[in-house]
Formats: sequence, C-alpha cells, structure tokens
Amino acid sequence: YETLKAQKLLMKYDSPAGRALPKSMKDPEGYYYSARMIAMALTYNPNFVKNPPKSWRDLLDPRWKGKIVMSNPQTSGAALDTVGAWVMHYGEGYLKGLRANGAIVVRANGDVAAKVTSGEFPVGVILDYYVRSQNKKGSPIKLIYPSDGAVAIASPIAIFASSKYVAGAKAFLDYTISEEGQKTLRKFGHFIPVRDGMTPPKGAPTIKQINDTGLAMDWGYINHNTKKLLKTFSNIMLH
Repeated sequence: YETLKAQKLLMKYDSPAGRALPKSMKDPEGYYYSARMIAMALTYNPNFVKNPPKSWRDLLDPRWKGKIVMSNPQTSGAALDTVGAWVMHYGEGYLKGLRANGAIVVRANGDVAAKVTSGEFPVGVILDYYVRSQNKKGSPIKLIYPSDGAVAIASPIAIFASSKYVAGAKAFLDYTISEEGQKTLRKFGHFIPVRDGMTPPKGAPTIKQINDTGLAMDWGYINHNTKKLLKTFSNIMLH
C-alpha cells in the first residue's frame, strides 16, 4: 500500500469510522486503513506433540528436526513478512538453522494447516486465523503466539484513485473498519479486530497486546529488500 500510495494510485479519504482506529492502524495522511490484524505464529498437533515449541528460537532445537513446515515467501506475503522479521531480528543464520533442522517449505498457509492436522509435520509456522478456522472444522491443531513476538501484520484497505464508484467504495471501507464490520470479520474470518476495546477471538490477544508484544517490524526494510530476501530464502531453504 505504501508503493500504491507513492505511485498516487490511492484516493485520500478521511473515513469517519477510521477516527476510532489507533494511530498505528492507519496511514497518517488518510490513504489507507487497517482492516484486520493477522499474525504469524506457531501451530502444533497435540496428538503428536506434548511439549510444543514456545518461541521462534525453539524451532532450532534438534528435537524438532524434520518436524517443521512453513509456507513459501514466494507465494505468501505473510511468509515474506515473517522471513523479513527473522532476518532483521536474528540474521540470516536463523534461516540456515531452520534448513539444518530440516524445515520443509510448502506453498501456502492452508497447506501448513493440512499437514499439521494430518500429523505429517507436527509443528508449523502459520497465520493465526487459519488455526481458528481449522478448529471450527474439527481440526485438533493448537496455536501458540511465540514468546519472542508474533509477526503482526495489519492488512490494509483503501480506495483506488481511479474508482468509478466512490460512494460505494467509501461505504464499504467505512463498514469494514466500523465496530459492526469488525465484529463481522471476527465472526466469519476469525480475525483480531483493529479497533481498541474490542474483544478478540477466543484465545487471541487484543489489538493493543499484539502490537505491544509482536516483533518490531520495519516495513520499509521489507519493501525495499523484497528481492534480496526472496533470493536469500531460496538459496538457503530451497536448494
């Protein structure tokens, strides 16, 4: 969205509903707003794991060798953000440690959920709402927000400057970030609401808690180093 904004492809809009969002959940100039909070965290299958990893660093423990699955940053934006966070906080050596520990890369978060549910890989790196969604379908997998900080990702919403249906677009944006809209996203998408004071899904942190405890993110770094991060990941994890 920063790229779209820089290219002047987004419409500036002072949404009345957006005024209730925390400052960190909206563009200060009014070009986009956070619509949902998602977070990369840990998942495990309790049928195969009794003492699960509690932190990102725990994934490097030899007892998880050959038992970890994660999504590919080449096909998952959230995975790219996670790789960026790992490199920023732990260095490229962390990726080398995952590779040495036999971590397997699959295409998407849905694939991670399926493989952990089946027990093929009892531990995974996954977006939190996938676990809640799978639990609704009867999957036994459990979710852990890493003690060293989940990778919190505020998914934005905006209006294109070229929109031919501005009134409808504004109404939809307003609804999405309103309290009613956030309740809808929480109910059907299992997402953490981006408005202060709203109850999160069962077992999930509030928007303030996830922002306070999540890994510090430098979105500019990830944006400007995407190609380098993907190349580094590919060289270490996929070859």
